[in-house]
Parts: sequence; structure tokens; C-alpha cells
Amino acid sequence: MTLRQQKALNLHKKGFTNMKVAELMNISQSTVSDLLDLNRGLYIRQKKYRKTKQAIERIKQRDSRYRKANKKAINLKANLRYKLKGKLYE
Repeated sequence: MTLRQQKALNLHKKGFTNMKVAELMNISQSTVSDLLDLNRGLYIRQKKYRKTKQAIERIKQRDSRYRKANKKAINLKANLRYKLKGKLYE
């Protein structure tokens, strides 16, 4: 986004109407509305990206927890098996 577009957006955020922003920036009203739509689209995309990133992190954490739990269970089973074998041979 160019500096000029950013300036137009900031004017709109300050409460100026589309018509007034267009007048001040010397651009058409449709350009201002397109700019606002573009900005809204960027915001929504960023939000979606942030959500997917968080979801991926959650899945990774969950997988590692399961992996750790599985490792513990496997080790316990193996230990029990060896203990039982030891008792059988005694």
C-alpha cells in the first residue's frame, strides 16, 4: 500500500466521509471505496492467516503430547513384559 493510499485511509479513520476524502486527496469517490474494500480484505486475510497459524500450533502441541503419552505407555508395557519374563524364568 502506497503512502498516498495510507493517508487516504487515515483520513477516513479520522471520520471524514468518502466524498470529503476524495476531495482532499484529489481522487474519485470510487477509488476511495475500492481502497476501503481492499483494506478490509487485507484485514480479513490477516485474521484468517493468524487463525490458521494458531490452529497449526495447537495441532503440533497436541501431537507432541500424544507422542509423549504413547512413549510412556510403550515403555511401561516393555518394562512390565521384562519383569514378567524375569519372574517366569526365576
